[in-house]
Amino acid sequence: MDPTVLRPILERTHQALGRPNIGGGSTREQRNQFFLSFVAVMHYGHPVLNPGPGDSRWVAKSAGGGRPQSDDMIAFQDGGSLRGWDLILGSGADGFRFIDASGPGEDITGQEPIVPPRSALPPAGPGPVAPPSPATGLQVKAEPWIGLVDARFRHLRLGSEDQQREWMARVAFVLRAKVDASIGQKRADASRPISRNTLGVGRTGALEAIAIIDEHTKERVWQSLGTVDQVLVDPPSFDDMADVLTAAPAPSPSPSPAPAQAVDLDAVKRQLMAIQDAAAAALRLLS
Repeated sequence: MDPTVLRPILERTHQALGRPNIGGGSTREQRNQFFLSFVAVMHYGHPVLNPGPGDSRWVAKSAGGGRPQSDDMIAFQDGGSLRGWDLILGSGADGFRFIDASGPGEDITGQEPIVPPRSALPPAGPGPVAPPSPATGLQVKAEPWIGLVDARFRHLRLGSEDQQREWMARVAFVLRAKVDASIGQKRADASRPISRNTLGVGRTGALEAIAIIDEHTKERVWQSLGTVDQVLVDPPSFDDMADVLTAAPAPSPSPSPAPAQAVDLDAVKRQLMAIQDAAAAALRLLS
């Protein structure tokens, strides 16, 4: 039992299932279904996501008494004890993120273990069934521009929810102008406020949500939340952003070449002479 493997396998499972939305706009049933698939990968093993026989002591859990299955905590049943690890911070909300598990976990003995059905396993195949998200390439282009906005308006990102929405609007305005015209802000529906930490990217027939502010720490992040059934919002214009729009973002620094190692020529000569002596001795034995 090694809890440090949980997050990488959880992330691979999320990708293999096509990055289903488990953030804002998702239902508890959708989140439970995804999490049970992950638990099944741990319980039974999987030829791609968790090679090997798995460990039947990994289970899902509920608090008991008719309570629903947890959508963010996996449990390990060992004899009469049950221990749990939270793996998703902010499940069901914009800006959710996967977190590391370590240590002995939380003692939840007395709660109800749930054995995942084998039918919850993701399909097997030669690799993850979902292609890499287009957000990956977009991130490379967008990050330098986000950095320029943040250099001037970092106080907004670290401020109140309304200030964070203004920071997001400024980022969306710049990214739409300089990176991709399909980028905007997003809201769950017309009656809900604009998200304070998540952008929308209008894909063909779909909207991809990308969190760029961590909901809890307010730090900059970049996490695709998958496709969502929500509303793309055009960002407002900002007259005081002309200097940002005309700036040239600094490219990522290229790694410096490793310094040349000094060569000990005398040592090389000694090695060559030793090789020659060995070869001559071998020839004498053969003659």
